[in-house]
Amino acid sequence: MKRVYKDAPGVDAFSLVAKIKAPVLGLYGEADTGIPAADVKQFEIELKKTNPDVEFVLYSGAPHAFFSDDRPQVYKKEAAEDGWKRCVAFFTKHLKA
Repeated sequence: MKRVYKDAPGVDAFSLVAKIKAPVLGLYGEADTGIPAADVKQFEIELKKTNPDVEFVLYSGAPHAFFSDDRPQVYKKEAAEDGWKRCVAFFTKHLKA
């Protein structure tokens, strides 16, 4: 999974996996053309090797930005609603004071 970003050219996300110790929630659209589902699955596998608190969800048929209810061409209501519930639960669990 090598993705190029203007502010971090040539950074391979897999090279950073061992440094990620915080809980991770990843919500991805399976139809996202910018982040292949195979990369998401492999990244989850690698993260779980060193981090026990990782949850990834791949939403079938959902593209990139499926949460964007102001963009009907990408919005996926069921995936977005489930994703929001998972976000709230994640933050409630990990940001409790």
